[in-house]
Amino acid sequence: MSATPPAGTRDFFDPEKLRANILESARQAYGEKLAGLESHNYVLKATDLHYPDPEKSFSLAEQKKAVLERRSLTMPLRGTLSLYDKRSGKKVADKTTIIAHIPYITERNTSIYNGSEYASINQQRLLPGVYTRIKDSGESEAHINVESGTGMGARLVFEPAKEIFTYTVQNTKIPLYGLLKDFGVTDSDMEKAWGKEIFQKNRATYTGSEIEKLHDKLFNREF
Repeated sequence: MSATPPAGTRDFFDPEKLRANILESARQAYGEKLAGLESHNYVLKATDLHYPDPEKSFSLAEQKKAVLERRSLTMPLRGTLSLYDKRSGKKVADKTTIIAHIPYITERNTSIYNGSEYASINQQRLLPGVYTRIKDSGESEAHINVESGTGMGARLVFEPAKEIFTYTVQNTKIPLYGLLKDFGVTDSDMEKAWGKEIFQKNRATYTGSEIEKLHDKLFNREF
């Protein structure tokens, strides 16, 4: 007599359940992490996290086309992000948008990323690209993984306690504001993207030496 499998488990080859598990796990994880983001004066709340078409499936023809066109097959996770003032409790801004693109699991237990098919979605962490996460410390981090032999990887971090963005190459932290400014991004564009308070705190970090630090790290290396 076979034992009854524990609730929530699946067979080794069960692409439909694997797909459903991944979608739900991603929805819950983003909801929990986004709900914990806050600064001294503001708190972020994420609501109505959902997949517009959770039962959507991609046909073999669509999968083949994605491979030939070097595209990825994903399910968009949408939600509403609302920013509240801690002191007044009032909502100061909100936006309904796509929060993440979650890999679609095919009937072969695979995922398709940039035209390549992978048997394990964990392998995507090794591919060139930008990978984001919320660290246990509450910091938001984007890991920039470059193609082998083309440059150095880096990390873009937002420190909520200080409300500062930094660009880290190896162990060197460089204030992001200075880099963006020297690359031609205007103050008005940064203020529009970050908000006035965060923009002002980041502008105060400017020393004028940020681009030199990045240049030294990228080009003055011993091989």
